[in-house]
Amino acid sequence: ELGLMARRRRSGLGPCAEPGCPELTDTAYCETHTRARARVERARYDRQEYGPEWPGISRRYRAAHPTCECADERCGACHGRGCSAASAEVDHVVPVRAFGDRRAAHRETNLAALCKRCHSSKTAREVKLGGAGTLPPSR
Repeated sequence: ELGLMARRRRSGLGPCAEPGCPELTDTAYCETHTRARARVERARYDRQEYGPEWPGISRRYRAAHPTCECADERCGACHGRGCSAASAEVDHVVPVRAFGDRRAAHRETNLAALCKRCHSSKTAREVKLGGAGTLPPSR
């Protein structure tokens, strides 16, 4: 668990728990390996929630929609004026967990290609309002 990786050691500095890493740290893993493990955990979570088909769907959608599609006036990054940045991530307008079937969640009508800033802004608003995926779509 990531919580265990970030837990402070009681005995001060010690070696990173990643085999072969020479860094001293006051947590189980050094900063570099904590971030690397978080990426692995996120990828594992995505595979479980989104399914094995998601990486291909996401890649194809971004290829077909190369610029950010955000037009949400609540966006802290573009304020609804549109964003001409390159798309970096594909967002589910309605979250996958709200569907009984992942394939329905992955339909193009439920996807939006967003740049990193707009996607982060949307996610932050959702979390602030009580959990990811709680914002109604603005389109």
